[in-house]
Amino acid sequence: MNISNKKIFIFITVRTGSSRLPAKCLKKINNKKIIEIIIQRAKKIGYPIIILTTKNKSDDILCNLAKKNKIMYYRGSSNNVLKRWYDCGISFDADIMIMVDADDLLFDYEIYKNALKKILTNKFDYIKANENSVTGLFTYIFKAEVIKNIYIENKNKKIETIGPYLGKKFKFCLLKLKRNKKIRFTLDYEEDLIFFKKIFSRFSFNVKTNKVIAYLKKNKSLTKINSFRQNDYLKNQRKKYEKLQRLEV
Repeated sequence: MNISNKKIFIFITVRTGSSRLPAKCLKKINNKKIIEIIIQRAKKIGYPIIILTTKNKSDDILCNLAKKNKIMYYRGSSNNVLKRWYDCGISFDADIMIMVDADDLLFDYEIYKNALKKILTNKFDYIKANENSVTGLFTYIFKAEVIKNIYIENKNKKIETIGPYLGKKFKFCLLKLKRNKKIRFTLDYEEDLIFFKKIFSRFSFNVKTNKVIAYLKKNKSLTKINSFRQNDYLKNQRKKYEKLQRLEV
């Protein structure tokens, strides 16, 4: 697969409507909005960025922030993330979709760059992280055909999380990422926000994730700020999967 012939985009899926921590993407750390921190780190991956948000009036601000940060945006379904991905992929004629979660303020852009090399070998349809890896390190990288295939097979469903639909039909590369139950790099709760404020009071927004992990191993008291929330996070994820299973029956 020749990189020069492929249309590769970074998809940042985000909306202002969040229940556990309302409008969390607009909260600020060091006078910078969360979504702008995500954008800044995503630029380190080195490919065009698209903010994928909804058509809701409340998400107009995200489109304005995309313009301010000189990146693209796409507005789609408010309750079907898969359809939003599919429609955006079609609109931009994407070949490769690099998925960055707007909650993961310390996602590892180096892992993304290395994972992209793996999918460009044409041996895999998508890249995912191993189970129990540090939450927030990495999301997915997909060939657009994966998203297209799953969407076409599930057109009548409203899909917010893709994991349960990947099945065994696609070839994937399972990354062997760091495992540490005490470290949590995603934003769902107020304690997560406090944790990130502590980290970014010491490090720049573009800090390499490995550097933060090394620091936390020596300063374990910081991980206690939000690590206890991981159980709540996992329970919430299980509820989503169980809901999907009930809908499938």
